[in-house]
Amino acid sequence: MSDPFPSLEAAIAALRPVYHTIGALQARREELRAVPLAQAFLDDLLASDQMRLDALIEEQAALEKRLHPKPKSTLPPPPRLRPDRDKGVSDPTQSRTMTPPADHRLRRRELKKLLVFGFFAQLDAEVQAEINGIIDDGARPLGAALALLGWDAFEQPVAGEGHDTHLIRLQDWGELLCEYHNTLEREVAADLRQVAGSLALWERWRARETHDGRTAWEAYVERERGRLQQAITNVEANLRLLRCAAAEKAACL
Repeated sequence: MSDPFPSLEAAIAALRPVYHTIGALQARREELRAVPLAQAFLDDLLASDQMRLDALIEEQAALEKRLHPKPKSTLPPPPRLRPDRDKGVSDPTQSRTMTPPADHRLRRRELKKLLVFGFFAQLDAEVQAEINGIIDDGARPLGAALALLGWDAFEQPVAGEGHDTHLIRLQDWGELLCEYHNTLEREVAADLRQVAGSLALWERWRARETHDGRTAWEAYVERERGRLQQAITNVEANLRLLRCAAAEKAACL
């Protein structure tokens, strides 16, 4: 939003869909970040079978290693490289706390002052505290604080605020709101890519609050348990063969 709004009416019309879409994006982000809970819930239900399968697979791998040992390498080990400590190479894994530039800190202070004196009277203490926390944290987007205000805070002027001053405020707030909107879109897209494989499971888990959903969820859990138990049966059958082979090999020594 680098170009100024041509009028106050245009500013309000342009910001209204951005403001309301932010709420939908926030809700979607929270939904996607709850998706791993469904997998954790299922894992807990199947934990005993999974632990049994893991133990059998570990035993199978150990027996296969005994029966078919890999020949030892005759090559000398590679030379060990000493870390270069004299060149002052920084460790990229060490995070650094970046101090916001002075103009950013000033902008945050000015916004906080405006909100406290112009809008906090209409907000409950919990929302006030959340807004203050966002503004005081230099790493959090100011648009997130503005999104906690009611739409009236954008549409209506502050007491004593003239038409032109209102328009200038919306120009400034519009930039912050759009930046936050774009950040949310990127976060939602990234979260969606991360949990795409678990969305169907999450939908089943979320629907279990209804009678039909509960029935479908329980049937799904039983299918997953049956899949694990079949895998256990298969590994146990293979283990019996491996144990016999190991016993025969030991008898021949």
